[in-house]
Amino acid sequence: MADDTTLPGTRPPAAPTATRTGADPNATLAPSSPPGIDATRNDSRAGGIGPVGVVVLPGYEVHGEVARGGMGRVLAATDVAFGRQVAVKVLLPAADPAEAAARFVREARITGQLAHPGIPPVHHLGADAAGSPFLAMKLVRGRTLEDLLRARPNPAADQPRYVQVFEQICQAVGFAHSQGVVHRDLKPGNVMVGAFGEVQVMDWGLARGNDESGMMNDEWKTATNPAPGPVRDSSFIIHHSSLTVQGSVLGTPAYMAPEQARGEDVDARADVFALGGVLASILVGRTPFGRSDVKTTLVQAAAGDTAEVLAAIDACPADAELKDVARRCLAPYRDDRPADGTAVADLVAAYRAGVEQRLRRAERDRAAAEAQAAEQRKRRKVQLALVGAVALLVVGGGAAAWRHDRQEAYRDQVERDQAAAAFRQQVEDEKRGQAERDRAARAADAVAGLLDRAGDALRASDADRAAPFLDQAAARAKDDGVPDPDGRLAAYRADLDVLRELDRIDSFRWTPVEGKLPPGGAVVGRYAAAFAGYGVAPGAAPPAEAAARIARSPVRAALLVGLDAWLVRQPTTPLRDLLAAADQDPFRDEVRAALVAADPTALAALAARPEWAAQPPGLVRAFGDAAAVPADTQRALLTRAALARPTDFGLLMDAAGSSREGAADAHLRWLQAAVAVRPGNVAAWYNLGTALGTAGDKAGSEVCFREALRLDPRNAMAHTNLGTVLRGRGDPKGAEACFREAIRLDPALATAHNNLGIMLKAQGDLDGAVACFREAIRVDPDYAQAHNHLGAAMIDRRDLTGAIRCFREAVRVDPAHAMGHFNLGTALRAKGDLAGALDSYREAVRINPGFVQAYFNMGNALAVGGDLDGAIRCFEEVVRLDPKFAPGHASLARAREFQAAVRRPVAPPPRPVNR
Repeated sequence: MADDTTLPGTRPPAAPTATRTGADPNATLAPSSPPGIDATRNDSRAGGIGPVGVVVLPGYEVHGEVARGGMGRVLAATDVAFGRQVAVKVLLPAADPAEAAARFVREARITGQLAHPGIPPVHHLGADAAGSPFLAMKLVRGRTLEDLLRARPNPAADQPRYVQVFEQICQAVGFAHSQGVVHRDLKPGNVMVGAFGEVQVMDWGLARGNDESGMMNDEWKTATNPAPGPVRDSSFIIHHSSLTVQGSVLGTPAYMAPEQARGEDVDARADVFALGGVLASILVGRTPFGRSDVKTTLVQAAAGDTAEVLAAIDACPADAELKDVARRCLAPYRDDRPADGTAVADLVAAYRAGVEQRLRRAERDRAAAEAQAAEQRKRRKVQLALVGAVALLVVGGGAAAWRHDRQEAYRDQVERDQAAAAFRQQVEDEKRGQAERDRAARAADAVAGLLDRAGDALRASDADRAAPFLDQAAARAKDDGVPDPDGRLAAYRADLDVLRELDRIDSFRWTPVEGKLPPGGAVVGRYAAAFAGYGVAPGAAPPAEAAARIARSPVRAALLVGLDAWLVRQPTTPLRDLLAAADQDPFRDEVRAALVAADPTALAALAARPEWAAQPPGLVRAFGDAAAVPADTQRALLTRAALARPTDFGLLMDAAGSSREGAADAHLRWLQAAVAVRPGNVAAWYNLGTALGTAGDKAGSEVCFREALRLDPRNAMAHTNLGTVLRGRGDPKGAEACFREAIRLDPALATAHNNLGIMLKAQGDLDGAVACFREAIRVDPDYAQAHNHLGAAMIDRRDLTGAIRCFREAVRVDPAHAMGHFNLGTALRAKGDLAGALDSYREAVRINPGFVQAYFNMGNALAVGGDLDGAIRCFEEVVRLDPKFAPGHASLARAREFQAAVRRPVAPPPRPVNR
């Protein structure tokens, strides 16, 4: 049962949990009450225990309600048989009583299995007269940890006490983990601190035992993929980005592990993340994730965006060891967290043992200082006694001799005191030095640990995961004066930079502009610059030297992927030699040799080899991207590889690219899979938006482009494409704003100028449109569409000569631009050049055999020229291509009628009659 309040307590009943936008992100997400049932209604008076109406539980005398949550309420009662005070949980009315009762009974059974002092024991599971279950448990009198933390004057107040409480929480959760139980809703509000210091972990209503198969994951799959087959609407995108599907995500968003927020199956490390959130609440008074509502908090949690809470933890005055425990628990990737609650408890216990050891050492030092002070007081007493004896000796006549002896004794005493002081100073200096060395060693170990994690992320080619570890290591090294260990910090920074640049190159080559992918030369230039900056320049040094640089690098796998991608676009011998030295494998060397030779026969034979199943994804992607490999072969190879490695983002994107032409459904599915695997990748969202727009799903396309812009607000092409979608959806003002923002971000983006010109022309601003088209041509003289649109604007200006000049330039820079040929033909016909018009129309339909309007105009031109047979053939093609095109039917009928009239035999004149 998912109560937002704790079992016992004296605070008023809590508000119900909710999943709608605007709800409290600290509330537990659980099945809500059905329509018509007020889950906030309370039969008790506000605050404290009040009457509960008619509640009859066999064997219990009910006194009042003490708490309420989204599924049930907690009653204070007396166990009649034993005369003891207990807490009794009963169900609220639910949309699905059977499901709610099943969850309730499951909580009772799970809690009953956890016999631990930190988990409230279950006394009895029963049913009332109506058959609804109830659960009797130990009544703990105290306050929730949330209330105690909120009452502090500041997060540093009484921190040792709360750290001890946290250790007890970890021990209780660790015991549950040892029994195969995951809590799934740990937070300060679900922890009771009793009046005598006892700590109880409450509310196990969302817990999952080791005999359950991951209900959350099943619910998520059902919610996000209700039916098999291709997804043609935007539901996949909406569910994935908002994460507010009812029942698909259970827990408290503010403390939820990223994998739990994404609806994935969870294990003990999800609880470890929540424990890190509890520790963050203790150290800095804030939750791991904190937005204004459930939706945005869930999005932040699903992305694992812990930058804010980690910054707050780093800035707080707590001990470094304790902050490191919090950082490790709050790692966004589950593999980077401690294994379970017991491991966290051990870390906290080690920290507290170190604190106690330092306190004992300080106490010993204080005792030694007090002993030294007592010794000094004794010496001063002896000195006073000696002064009195001197006075007596002077009176007795031996003053001179005594004075000499006393001076010698005094000098000896001064020397001894000085030696003792020097020794004490030496001891203090040694203590301070040892403390400084200990601190430096701890700092060095912390930096080394962060670098180890950064190295693991780099080896996994995960730049987003590596970056925060490197940033933390750099900050810790700077703050504590730790030298760069083995130069790893600088080396890893260079590795991260090249990894990010390779990711950017992938995004660049995956992103089409005006339906065309970037030219190979532009991609090659970026690869050459990236590798040269990293110190790997093929042909500039012996291949063995560059290969050694690659072999030492933690991003070796990503470098080989980049080199293979470079090779297929620039198949040169130096590149192949470098790859042969850096990646010594006979089959891969054979593949690369065939790519350099561009031998279709050899490539086709290689595609059928069984060795592909064991090859790294980079080689498969390179082979599937080679121009010399037939498209069907590319598609088949990439499809097999992507199905075998469904979480390899690069393979998914390349598989999507291979199916771009002629396989729209497959193209969409691969892109949807890519977005699911890496929801933070702009190129994946951008391409999916383009694909959905092409498929006619304008709403889904808009969602994708907006998500791309959320991830990268400076992406000018995404602004441009969003503007195009908004224009198609009837939002001209929104479209114009997008185009202008794209131009502001990238004044050299010809597409944005062209599209803004189209908008202005449609709104009647012909001068503004012409200016935009001319600017598009200025920044990209080979932009055929801009030349074509400028020609159309010249037609509106009645400048036929200027229009013809623009259309001729459009087909010159792009001979395959069918619309340019069509418009040129129309302008030439208006100018009286019928032969030139026919040539242009014929070229347009050659390029685009389905171009209905071109056939229609060509038929009219042929009819004017007297070629009725040719005109009829054109009109017949128009009708075949578009049977609903009424002008085609009408023109065909007139042409046939005219042809019949022309061919009708003329009667000879009557012969004269001789009279």
